[in-house]
Amino acid sequence: MQQEEMVNLVVEAVRLEIQETTGAIGATTLLQELKGFDSLLVANLLERLESHLGFEMDPALILPETFVSPLTIAEALMQSQLRMQNDVLSH
Repeated sequence: MQQEEMVNLVVEAVRLEIQETTGAIGATTLLQELKGFDSLLVANLLERLESHLGFEMDPALILPETFVSPLTIAEALMQSQLRMQNDVLSH
């Protein structure tokens, strides 16, 4: 999956989680500024994304700085996907 596709997927997942319908969320939106954005929402968001993508985010990347914006989440997911693919190839 290309970065733009991953970012769009994360943006849509954030919209669904916070029930935002105006389209005001973009790749660099600061998530902590969104109404209702808290640790429970982060957990639900991560579960939604992992379920959709079919792989888990690398636990080493589950840090506060990962959940700054849809872009930072997408980057962490792409790193996780790459690590997973590399692990499969090396075994």
